[in-house]
Amino acid sequence: MSGQPDMLHHARILRAVADLAAEAEGDGQAPLCIAVCDAVGDLLHYTRMAGAKRRGTPIALAKAYTAGVEFFIQKPINLIEV
Repeated sequence: MSGQPDMLHHARILRAVADLAAEAEGDGQAPLCIAVCDAVGDLLHYTRMAGAKRRGTPIALAKAYTAGVEFFIQKPINLIEV
């Protein structure tokens, strides 16, 4: 896979979300809404922890979209070759 971008695989996304949720619970932080988008802004995963406010959903989605698109702008890939 050399020369290809680091892809967001389903299992890696689930591990990262589980780790983030566990960290939030362990530190006594407020429950989170967690969203993950790919480099073109497509939603790959969304989780709303028990007790998280519903208003956090559009915020999490917007932040994930922005982060994914910003990554693509800074490190463009040729989508035809992927």
